[in-house]
Amino acid sequence: MTMNITNLRNRLTSFTTYCCFTFLVLMSFQVSAQVETPEFININFIPNNGYFSPLSLLPDDAVQLPLMNQDQYEIGYYYTNEGERVDGYIKMDKNHFKFKKLKYDFTDKIKPDEARKVVIGLDSFFVITNIYEKDEVVRKEQYVKLILEDNGYLFAQKYEQETPAGSQSNNNKSPEILAKHRSGKYWDSFEETDNFKELALKYFGHISLFEDRINDSLITIRDLPSIIKQSAYYSKYQSNTPIYFNEYWDELRKEHKNQAKYTALIDDFTDSSWVITYYQNSTKLYQATYSSLVPLENEGPATIYYPNGNSRQEIIFKNNKPDEVKVYLEDGSLKKHYKIIQEVPLNPYLDGATTGYALKVNYSVKYIYVGDSTKSNIIDSNQSVTHIKIDPFNQQTYYAQYEDSTLKSYYHIVDGKEIHQITDQSEYDYKLKKLSRKFKDFIVFENIDSAYADNAHGIIYVQFITDEKGRVTEEQVLNSIHPVYDSLLQAFIDKKITNKFKFKRLKIEGEKKKFEVVIPFVFNLVRYYSTRYNYQPWYMRDVYDFSSPYMPPTFPGSNY
Repeated sequence: MTMNITNLRNRLTSFTTYCCFTFLVLMSFQVSAQVETPEFININFIPNNGYFSPLSLLPDDAVQLPLMNQDQYEIGYYYTNEGERVDGYIKMDKNHFKFKKLKYDFTDKIKPDEARKVVIGLDSFFVITNIYEKDEVVRKEQYVKLILEDNGYLFAQKYEQETPAGSQSNNNKSPEILAKHRSGKYWDSFEETDNFKELALKYFGHISLFEDRINDSLITIRDLPSIIKQSAYYSKYQSNTPIYFNEYWDELRKEHKNQAKYTALIDDFTDSSWVITYYQNSTKLYQATYSSLVPLENEGPATIYYPNGNSRQEIIFKNNKPDEVKVYLEDGSLKKHYKIIQEVPLNPYLDGATTGYALKVNYSVKYIYVGDSTKSNIIDSNQSVTHIKIDPFNQQTYYAQYEDSTLKSYYHIVDGKEIHQITDQSEYDYKLKKLSRKFKDFIVFENIDSAYADNAHGIIYVQFITDEKGRVTEEQVLNSIHPVYDSLLQAFIDKKITNKFKFKRLKIEGEKKKFEVVIPFVFNLVRYYSTRYNYQPWYMRDVYDFSSPYMPPTFPGSNY
């Protein structure tokens, strides 16, 4: 993140808890998917075990920022009917595209009879005709979005522009998906359900598992996005073909594989259970087991690796959530072992602030093993015990008190004052809605076009330290995703948060305490034809967007 050096030196001097910390984090984040950090309890009250990892740190709660630039243009190119490639700025608009050669040029329309293929960022659109629909052949030329090519078949998606209200009223309507063999003349439409079984067998019957389920009517048109993805992955599994990802964990098509920073291989496929291993160059990062690909859902074991190949963390997932975790030292010895308990309150409330209505779930952690310096287990469910340890990353001394197999308090001391982390979520509200509103209001007047054009998205983690009244007195940005977002977030913190924003006060046994907390700021890209979600940035859930498109609410000055 770009920052004035004098200002940074002053911040680090006053922020004695984490001296020398930020430069190391920022440098390491750019070259690794696993970023070393001090240990802390995240805002879902689940331990972060000394590093950021997209697999282990899943922010259910976060400051959400849906991002749209002022004119929705992205870097792209198209091919003329003569085969000439034309580069510039492109956006989708109804059934055609708008194009400008330079950022501030006037725009031109690109109609289906003027260009055969259009590429916006990582997405490809092309012109088709001869669609077989309702016993008739529709010969009108129109753009469709390429989903994928697999086993000689092409899959594409039609788009119809809708208003937000129209989209909400058609939530149960499936998008129209088209398919044909490369050598075929006509495109089949899956929109009609009366011939779905016939079409499904035609395109997916070569996989025995799918053939049986289709014949037994266990696969419907609602399952089509998942079946297309599974079919493609099955082909990759058979041919041992890598999956490619860019630095934002967007899955890349073959034509963009030169942009890949990460790769993955499918190790096993058994009865719809997928085992996939992820790499950076030749270094193994993660291995995970999935029960579903669209949406991507964990079920079963997952492993995070040290650079030396030893397990850093082993996780058992249940219903797409971490259930049991083992944390290891780099030499392979066990460091921690705990279970994550999910509890639905007796009177749950619905939170519709970010992604619709979601049930509030409380988390607690039950420790089975915590090793001391002699690698002896300090956990004793019958008594309270305090574990004094030095964080290997920042050399600070932390005091962890366990009682009844639960972490009751976790703090360190600076200038004679305890700085606590919050370990009991039942009585604390982080005011994430208020922070989200403030951030959205702040960003309205900012220029994010270059980051938008770069398809940049992800999560930035910010650590805040408060005084006894809950007022933010110190902050530290822990990672970077793009210079534009980095600068924007730092400006927001400087102008609206530090010495201005107050969290709820923390009281321990009736005494007000200083505390520290790490808040995730989620940068999501919102476009007409797709949205990039970042709750789990390495997930492939944003690769093929099958949701019905709509024109989202936009900022003042937008064309919509």
